[in-house]
Amino acid sequence: MLKVSWGTSMKALQSHFAYIAGTGKYKNKHKNERVITSKNIANREAQDDFLDRWAAVLAPDRAKKQRRSKRTDLRIILSWKGKTNHQKQSEFLKRFMTDNFPDSLWTYAKHEKLNKFGKFVSHYHVCVCSRALSGSMHGISRSDLQKLKVSFQSLSKQVGLATGWEMAAPNKPNKSRSRRARGKGGRKSAHVDRSSSSINLKP
Repeated sequence: MLKVSWGTSMKALQSHFAYIAGTGKYKNKHKNERVITSKNIANREAQDDFLDRWAAVLAPDRAKKQRRSKRTDLRIILSWKGKTNHQKQSEFLKRFMTDNFPDSLWTYAKHEKLNKFGKFVSHYHVCVCSRALSGSMHGISRSDLQKLKVSFQSLSKQVGLATGWEMAAPNKPNKSRSRRARGKGGRKSAHVDRSSSSINLKP
């Protein structure tokens, strides 16, 4: 699976770092999952230092007539079918980031837990600063997403990881269905994170 979303708030990014690293109010996450993180978000102190560096990279250079971006970070979730293979997944992550974000500030956390069949499965949370170190902004157009999709599938195949997922168009709310649900006293079960926008890539 490949899921891409983008954040629009440094405060939300701080909370996201805590969530994927299993720190602060999310420390109980370690009870149900094995969490492996990059050193730059391993604890609260490291996260604070990394956020300062992130903000510095994100800040526009007025001398170069750069504009402040509404996006703070690009969030990527990576997962594959079958049991966890640490070596292949680590190789994939290194090559995927080198190929797609060679000039970028980024970090990651890996979550691993037992599934209902008693096998370990895992996924990566990757965060990339929306402004590259060169000063340019990362694109989020359909062609940019298509490039990530092709890279994900190609590299997964090269290192021997099974994907089994395809890209879907951005989800659009069904207004008539939502009205009917509210009219019947129904409630939406999905949590809406208003600090970010997302594109779901599903089968």
